[in-house]
Amino acid sequence: MIYRMKVFDLSLLSLIPNKTITDFRSRIFSPLADFVLINLLPLRLVKLLTQSAFSAADSRCMFFEASMFKENNLLDEDGEKLLPANRISALIKEKKFNSEILIANKMLLYNNPTTLAKYGDDLFQVLGNNVFGTFAYLTLVFVGPLVVLLNFEMAFFTLPLALIFLGRIMISFLTGQSPISNVILHPLQMLSMACLLVSAILKKLFVR
Repeated sequence: MIYRMKVFDLSLLSLIPNKTITDFRSRIFSPLADFVLINLLPLRLVKLLTQSAFSAADSRCMFFEASMFKENNLLDEDGEKLLPANRISALIKEKKFNSEILIANKMLLYNNPTTLAKYGDDLFQVLGNNVFGTFAYLTLVFVGPLVVLLNFEMAFFTLPLALIFLGRIMISFLTGQSPISNVILHPLQMLSMACLLVSAILKKLFVR
């Protein structure tokens, strides 16, 4: 990591760790954050493009260049915790620093959260802790396929199904997960994702 920081003059290097999937619950919830992040944004663009719209980081592993971290305020209002990972990545791009996010490729393992609320927080953070963006994402994920199914011939529905199938396999191999398990459990995972994100949105709006 230090070598890559120096060679590419990075101010932030973030890794997406592999998950320790040991039981049925972790098979349902653990793949969600990786699926959403990699499905929404080609990770290579984080390094190649300077626009803040192409920013992403994983809060579980962020490696900072020391002087940049000291000279720029990356903490919350209380000065005790880091800002959300995506917000930090966006700020770094706004200041014209370089950043990158990579898949850990089994170099780093992450123990699963102990509560469903923490799964929801991790997933919500991938979407930038943004209520509107999260709601829009849920609408596209669930309403989009229904619109295609109800308004077009069945043959057109095979395209999103094939994209989902191939996407789950690709992301599973990239993140060291079981492609068979993720394809079979996809409907249950998506339903669980919706529940977690709705709970996170309500928490964001009404809990202080």
